Amino acid sequence: MKKKIVGLLLALAVSFSFSACTNVNGVEMGGAEQSQEMKESQSEEGQGNLAESKADPEKGESQSPEDLGDESMILYRPYYNGIYYGIDSRGNKVSEYRWEEVRERLGVKEEDSYLVTVGDGMFLYYCYATEGNRLRYEIYAGDVNGTASAKLMTTEAGWWVDGVDSYDGKVYVTLLSSDNVRKEYVFAKEEQGFSFREEANPHDEAIKAMDGYGMTLRSASVGYQYGNCSITRVLEENGYVLGQKDGYYKIAKDGSISAITGMPAKSAYVKFYDQNGIVYDAWENEDDTIYYMNLATGEVKQVARVKDSLDVLAYVDGKIYYDTQDYVNDFNLVKKFVYEYDVAKGTSRLLYAKESIPGAVDLQPGTQNFQVADGKLYFVDLVKDQIHWMKFDPEGRGTEEFQDTGLAVGDKSAFHYGKITEDTYVRKCSFCGTPLEKYYGELFELDGSQFDKAGVINDVLRKEHEGVFESYERYKAEVQETEDDCDEHREYPIQWCETVEDHVSGVSVIDGRYLVIDYDSYWYGGGVHGYPGLDQKLFDLTDGKEVFLKDFYQGTEEDFKKLVAQKTKEDCMAYDESASPYFSDPDGVYEQAYEEASVQDSFVTFNEKGINVLYAPYDMGPFVSGYIEVFISYEDLLGRPTLGAE
Repeated sequence: MKKKIVGLLLALAVSFSFSACTNVNGVEMGGAEQSQEMKESQSEEGQGNLAESKADPEKGESQSPEDLGDESMILYRPYYNGIYYGIDSRGNKVSEYRWEEVRERLGVKEEDSYLVTVGDGMFLYYCYATEGNRLRYEIYAGDVNGTASAKLMTTEAGWWVDGVDSYDGKVYVTLLSSDNVRKEYVFAKEEQGFSFREEANPHDEAIKAMDGYGMTLRSASVGYQYGNCSITRVLEENGYVLGQKDGYYKIAKDGSISAITGMPAKSAYVKFYDQNGIVYDAWENEDDTIYYMNLATGEVKQVARVKDSLDVLAYVDGKIYYDTQDYVNDFNLVKKFVYEYDVAKGTSRLLYAKESIPGAVDLQPGTQNFQVADGKLYFVDLVKDQIHWMKFDPEGRGTEEFQDTGLAVGDKSAFHYGKITEDTYVRKCSFCGTPLEKYYGELFELDGSQFDKAGVINDVLRKEHEGVFESYERYKAEVQETEDDCDEHREYPIQWCETVEDHVSGVSVIDGRYLVIDYDSYWYGGGVHGYPGLDQKLFDLTDGKEVFLKDFYQGTEEDFKKLVAQKTKEDCMAYDESASPYFSDPDGVYEQAYEEASVQDSFVTFNEKGINVLYAPYDMGPFVSGYIEVFISYEDLLGRPTLGAE
């Protein structure tokens, strides 16, 4: 379950007071300071799982090491600090990197660190450190097996990390100040041990010439989703870096600056560029348009133009990959159409179309984490109940369209236990047709072949699902509409439309007996932001009945109130005062938690080890804190280690 709203992590990072990266004993670690305790915990068996050289065969056929090529691309999922795969030119796995395991081996605290990238046998990450209200970054390199780490540098206050990149055997750290001044540090790995030496950057003059410019630091070789890469990489690959001030400029290796004419200075948004041309999009007369500028001739060609969603996915080897979409419903079910534009020919062709499904709407169909490697297209998608990297060969017509690489990066647990369907409701103004109410609801159906009481449970879920739509219909019959508001309906349609989405976020089974169905939701009724929601339903699989906290807890109401209040106070005390998600101090938190706690009415969710007491935004803390969760073990709550009676 979510403890914090992830969309606001950047703001939190600036305001929170983080410590440096430390090991489990609170000791700061560098390459030469690895603890003996950590070394002893790293068995040969465990180390072998982190960066292996075994390939997964595409169709069940065994492959010997000589069948595999060198690692030519890392398949990555930005913002999912989990599993990374190195693949060869044919898409075979040649290596596997697991950041969570490495992070634990290095003793790096998850809440204090941010993984940037993996490459050249290293994870590159940074940690936060503060002096008063001044934020600093500590940049680290960690061996992919978790055997050693080294601090590369600590930034000065007032400088932000604009990119950390592993390129041509060296590590580049690019820093940015608030007035668009940049520095780039270069670190080379020593031949012995896991340590680094700083080197002079040969491109310092060019970097100095970039002062005051907004820079676009993207590389066609690593893809847009990678984020900013090093200035050095872009200069070496392209011969220039693209800068923006009152227009667009090429800043070359020697520091010379030349204006680029023919691109709209304000409306153009650059997606990719290389030594030959620039790919950008612009809004014109409510149309989204993709353009390609040939730098040698100055010619600008229109790649695609639509009135709705249009996005550039990649620009590699003279090919521009982009997608358009149609909405399957009034919400977030979409059908994506992926195209390839040949710059030399000036023509587009449709490669494939893919549609999203209920229960996995967070995966953009056919485009999620899109990458191009050796002419093959890769994206993540749902395969049964797992999220896998999929491969598509634009030239492989006549073969299976989408090839499952078997490289897993996550799961959708609900699909292991059943299926998910969806229904929608839209109420429009009867006079002007503006949508005034919209509801999207997902319904989970338990697989009857796995569970005897699936029918009983499904009846409960279906009746509750249908009841929501019945309530909307009742309200529709009661509401009185007039034409008086139609002018504002048309002018502010989003603000007038109350929108609710309910999603099935996960399904699990506790103790082999209790079915857990987790939901998340989002309500928007106008204003700056909407309101997130969480919910959970718990069923006893032996009889199909829904069960609640009161069915397990045998203590008194007073004991429960004291337990919740004390645990909530302890959670509050665990935070540094400047980083606390709570409104009040620990004593105030105790009093409020005591008053609100109730065996009958407290909002709790169940997991394998205990319950979480949830406090909604604005209850115990500000909106930015999201849902505050306080864990209570079954031992403390029920006097036993599990939910069910032993």
